[in-house]
Amino acid sequence: GLASSKQDTITLTTTGTSGAATLISNTLNIPTYASGAMVLISTATASNSATIDFTGLTSAYSAYKVIYSDVVAATNGDAFWIRLGTGSTSWASGASDYAHGRYGIDVLGTTTTSTPFTTGDGTDSKIVAVDSQLNTLNYTTNGEIEIYNPSQSSKNHYITGKICAIYNNAGNANFVTGNFGAYYASTTAVTGIRMLMSTGNITSGTFKLYGIL
Repeated sequence: GLASSKQDTITLTTTGTSGAATLISNTLNIPTYASGAMVLISTATASNSATIDFTGLTSAYSAYKVIYSDVVAATNGDAFWIRLGTGSTSWASGASDYAHGRYGIDVLGTTTTSTPFTTGDGTDSKIVAVDSQLNTLNYTTNGEIEIYNPSQSSKNHYITGKICAIYNNAGNANFVTGNFGAYYASTTAVTGIRMLMSTGNITSGTFKLYGIL
């Protein structure tokens, strides 16, 4: 005789403005999100990692944000770098692929002495967020990176970011806080973002990728 089969029917609905999708009594509830909402896409935890990479950026989101916390460099004095990826995936590292600039406040150790700073580079192979980190576990680097409309391919690309860190200033444990911005000199659609140190690995740290609608 003929074999018979049974297939459950699942109804798709949308509900609310945030939260996770749920499956209740064969009804899949898919949240709808308001414009500007942040959606957690992926989390990566560094463990003596050469790089932390997020790939698969698409036009599904108008912007992407990476929030990084408790980042520790394996090598004392390492800089915290960012590079962008295209295709599946080639990481841009040419000598003049990026222009970047940083500004903020540098506080000397535990003193009340603070110094405003501005620095940057108009032709570089990477984006520099922090230029000299301590590799002590309780001295960490924290902040955000945001890239705007990465999937467009008619204009060059821009990112902005924040930093809050203890860094190595001539052997002193200085506190630094500030902002940075960068320009990627290409109209090629960006599909990935990479975080790395200038020479050594990333001992530890948490990186979360969000999509912004």
